[in-house]
Amino acid sequence: MSSGVVSIIVAAVGVLGTLRDDSVTEEIRKEVARSRRDYRATRGEAPMVISDQALEAGSLVNRELGRAYGMLTRIDRGQPPRRDDSLDEVERLLHSVMLATNVMRKQMRSDLGVDSPAGLGD
Repeated sequence: MSSGVVSIIVAAVGVLGTLRDDSVTEEIRKEVARSRRDYRATRGEAPMVISDQALEAGSLVNRELGRAYGMLTRIDRGQPPRRDDSLDEVERLLHSVMLATNVMRKQMRSDLGVDSPAGLGD
């Protein structure tokens, strides 16, 4: 599940940068949409294989990713912004997602009885 999160974050950061430069391409849009579909498929399987604690951390990841994706989509399409819609807020959300992903990964490793390598998940 965490590799899917990283994939969508990388794609979203790409869109974020191109929106800032006003250079978004259809290829970039398709990459984000594909990454999001892949992540959602993986997320759908997660409740069957991870603990409630890891699932709780994953819920935060999912919620924040959804907010960031929605903002990026509205900004890209030129739709009327919602109260907090901005590229800076998207960047903040993506940073929050990375932190929450580290918490989720640490919990998943703990569930498996595996110590986190130094510097990861702390």
